[in-house]
Amino acid sequence: MAMKKEQYYDAATGRLYRHHSGCIPIVRVWTGEMLEDLRRWYSTSTNAELAGLLGVSRCSIQRKAKQLGLQKDTNWLRQQWRQSLTWARIRNNKLGGRGRFQPGNTIGAATWFKCATA
Repeated sequence: MAMKKEQYYDAATGRLYRHHSGCIPIVRVWTGEMLEDLRRWYSTSTNAELAGLLGVSRCSIQRKAKQLGLQKDTNWLRQQWRQSLTWARIRNNKLGGRGRFQPGNTIGAATWFKCATA
């Protein structure tokens, strides 16, 4: 049994959609412009930002980037990590530093590593 493929154009979104008969959901067709934007911005943008820009899901962004062999810029990732760590520290300090073990803490002492003595 051959699968019947139908395409239709949605004038409201300006997008071409492809519907596969059967259990497979509607698939958004990637246009040349969308691919160009993905190649241009993938290395220095979050997947959520790109998903909003291109009108697709974050999973679609990840899948297409992998197909195209795209990677995030190492320096940009390092910067994002530092920013995330800074925000986590600020939040922790606002909460009174409850996320840290205090000096003299003995919680879990029974399971701490102990050096074997000969």
